Amino acid sequence: MRALATLTLIACTGTPEPSTPPGPQPSKMMQRDPYWSVRTDAELEAALQQACERAVATERPVLIQFSASWCIDCKKIRSLSTQPPLVDELRAWETLVIDPGRFERHEGLVNAFNVSRLATWIATRPSDCRLPAPGWPRLAEGSFEPVSGSSVTAEQLTAWLKQARQ
Repeated sequence: MRALATLTLIACTGTPEPSTPPGPQPSKMMQRDPYWSVRTDAELEAALQQACERAVATERPVLIQFSASWCIDCKKIRSLSTQPPLVDELRAWETLVIDPGRFERHEGLVNAFNVSRLATWIATRPSDCRLPAPGWPRLAEGSFEPVSGSSVTAEQLTAWLKQARQ
């Protein structure tokens, strides 16, 4: 019995395992891929404002992508976005990914843009950043389902963006 108490004492006084820092820890949702940034409504408004200002300064259109990490079509679109020629075309755009979760986040913006499914792209060309994003002139809108619906290629998405940009 005494040997057991000694082992317990040694185990309790040994070097502790590395632990997480004190204070609140991010939820598992917040530890996701940063591509699908989880933002508050205020953070999203700030991101939209910054995207508008950059777009106006550089004379580029804005591509708003409604996308979520749980969505298989969104994952495929993201994968396609790293392939030529789409990766090259996206350089001509100011891009902002909005993660509405399972449509429980950013309801006002989702409703204003009439987003009913993912992956939805809204191509806009803002000229007045005092306007809210739904008021920016729209160039094109589309929902893409390369896995669950019709197949979509990087070339087709590139053509869609080029046509919207003209």
